[in-house]
Amino acid sequence: MLSLRFALQTLKKDLRHYGLFIFANAFLLMVNAMFFAIRNNHSIATSEYGKIIKAVMVLGLVLSLLVGAVFIFYANSFVAGRRQRQIGTLSMLGMSRYQASMVVAWQSIGLWLMTVVLGVLAAYAA
Repeated sequence: MLSLRFALQTLKKDLRHYGLFIFANAFLLMVNAMFFAIRNNHSIATSEYGKIIKAVMVLGLVLSLLVGAVFIFYANSFVAGRRQRQIGTLSMLGMSRYQASMVVAWQSIGLWLMTVVLGVLAAYAA
C-alpha cells in the first residue's frame, strides 16, 4: 500500500514531466478511434465509394500506428530516464528492489489510465 501511495504522490508531483508521453498516447488513441469509427460507419460502407473509403481508412490506421509508435517510443525514452533516476533514489532511501518496482508499476498503471481516459474523451469529443 505504501508503494501505491508513493507512486501516486510522485506521479502527481512529476506530471509535467510525463506530459509528452500522455499526450502522445492519448493522441494516438484518439486518431485510431476516429479511423476505426469512420471505417466501420454503415452509411459509408453502403455508399458508392465505400470500399475505397474503407481501404483508405485502413491505410490511415496503419500509418497512424506507425507514426504514433515512433513518437511514443521517443516520449517513452524520457519517461524511462526519469524512472531510472527515481529507482536509484528509492534504493538509496532504503527501498528494496521489489518495492521500487512496485512503485514503477503503479506509476505505469496510473499513466496508462490517464492516457486511456484522455484519449477516449478526445475521440468522442472530436
